[in-house]
Amino acid sequence: MKLSESDKTSSILILFFICLLIIAIPVVQCSRKDPINSSVVLSLPLYPYSSILKQHRHRNYTQLKQSRIAADAARINSISSRIRYKGHNHNDPFHQQAKTSPRTAVFPNAYQTYLVNIGVGQPEKQIFLVMDTGSSITWLQCQPCDPCFFQFGPVFDPSNSSTFSLLPCSSPQCSSIPNEEKLCSGESCGYTIAYGDGSDQSSGIYATETLTFDDSPVKGIAIGCGHTSLTPPNGFSSAAGIIGLGLEPQSFPSQINASSFSYCLVAMDSGKFSPLEFNSAPPIDSVFTPMVTNPKTATQFYYLGLAGITVGGTLLPIPATLFDFHDDGTGGVILDSGSSLTYFPLDVYQPLSDAITQRAPPGSYLDPSDPTCYEITSDDSLEKFPEVGFVFAGNNGNKTLTFGPRNYMMKPDDPGSKLYCWCFELSPFGDSDTQTIIGMRQQQGIRITFDLVNKQIGFSLNKC
Repeated sequence: MKLSESDKTSSILILFFICLLIIAIPVVQCSRKDPINSSVVLSLPLYPYSSILKQHRHRNYTQLKQSRIAADAARINSISSRIRYKGHNHNDPFHQQAKTSPRTAVFPNAYQTYLVNIGVGQPEKQIFLVMDTGSSITWLQCQPCDPCFFQFGPVFDPSNSSTFSLLPCSSPQCSSIPNEEKLCSGESCGYTIAYGDGSDQSSGIYATETLTFDDSPVKGIAIGCGHTSLTPPNGFSSAAGIIGLGLEPQSFPSQINASSFSYCLVAMDSGKFSPLEFNSAPPIDSVFTPMVTNPKTATQFYYLGLAGITVGGTLLPIPATLFDFHDDGTGGVILDSGSSLTYFPLDVYQPLSDAITQRAPPGSYLDPSDPTCYEITSDDSLEKFPEVGFVFAGNNGNKTLTFGPRNYMMKPDDPGSKLYCWCFELSPFGDSDTQTIIGMRQQQGIRITFDLVNKQIGFSLNKC
């Protein structure tokens, strides 16, 4: 991996700052001393970004949709690049052309982001972090930072916290960071995460800190303390950083020994919030499907087994092999909290699109400018659209999660509009893309449980 001169300069400055901090902040040589009992339920309030700080309104729905798809495309491209890098022989021609890909992390889509409110440090300071199942490192902006992006509330100052402790390079926490994201100088551990094309990043020191859930402090959580923070082009929802819920050892659930975590996403315009819970029991009516392991490479992403799709109770003629993995590690079905919409390969999307169009009820009028949008004159007409079902592959046979049109059709920001559009889209990379991504809009109104002990994912409708 080669760094540009600007990358080298930034890294040297970061490491110099780390060395200065060693004088003032003690370095700890330990792993977590106080493992959390996996039966203790921890909860954080989870808010839609629009309820924290109102973003500018897009002039029309087409503009909003295009913005979401563009942001999703950047994320999906990062996901594919990261998987291909891990799944290939690093000496093959692909990697001679894509040698920068290991430094490219996956940034959440700010147009469909949910934020947790959590206490950091002692005395605690309340901050907002983006919830992301596609990231593993938890990080936030820290003083001093240059540059910083805009966030809601003051930037965290570690010098004011009695529980902030630097981590040495020899610590298990530092060792868990992928080599391409780790910076080490002497005894201190640092990190750098580049997003997208590498122009957006978070870099700083890796340390342990106390995080507080309501009135329950959890000590010794490893976090990134970002002193260089460059914002992505689609913004960052005014959050201070990311809480990483991915599958890797440095993720937040792994650090607290969580047996599970779950969330239910409220509508963006609801003005409400719902809990992000750790170690809570799933709803008894949950439909479970096993987590699927990428056979080519270990990743931080959550895969599940999708065997088919139904529309109006009829199983569509979609071969289950279209949801399989490929030799390079791509393909499969990822459940993703950082993508806005749900994306299918062409051979999945086309029969789904045709089936919904054929079953569109009277009183709904196809928008000539967008074949995925309908002008719907009444709520009664909306409810007459067909149910859609995801058929999940299970150890004891397939199980179908069926949901109505309010779970797969969305209304634009304009309250006077009668337009509703599907939240299913063709992959932004066209015919050649075989990746299926189930995004946030599709997940709204469903309590989703990630059972980390039994390696399964559960879905329960209307449990927000």
